[in-house]
Amino acid sequence: MACNKQNGKTYYNSLTPYPGATAASASYLLDATHYTCGNKQMCINSAEGFPLASNFDIQVLGAPRSLGDNLYCCDIRCICDLTYQQIYRCGCGCSNSCLETEKIIVTKCIPCPSADVPTVTPVGVSASPVGSTCGCPSTNMVDVEFAFTVESGAAAAGE
Repeated sequence: MACNKQNGKTYYNSLTPYPGATAASASYLLDATHYTCGNKQMCINSAEGFPLASNFDIQVLGAPRSLGDNLYCCDIRCICDLTYQQIYRCGCGCSNSCLETEKIIVTKCIPCPSADVPTVTPVGVSASPVGSTCGCPSTNMVDVEFAFTVESGAAAAGE
């Protein structure tokens, strides 16, 4: 039985800027929580390096919108694949035949320096299981962190 019933949903938690941002460039860490499809249980303490987040891509969804006072935000979509060991299929420590892969998608309006469409570049993505709330050796929840940079559309166009 699954520890909760979120079934395949991904929730945005926070957007943290890295220190050292300039007017034309900034780096961010977007944190999200994903619940596996069908509430499939994944191994919490897998020695094989799972869960694994890979194939990180970012899409900019249209032009920035004004928030007033010369502030703008632009919708971006962070996408990655999450691969994990499903405990009920083989138990923890099983072979690669026990792996499951799901697509994770998070959309968020991020700050951008102007009304110009920014250039958003993926830097890295990581995933780690979030401890079980029911005392199981498994969980259906994973914390995913997306790191990316945002450059002013005007600066990128002028290069």
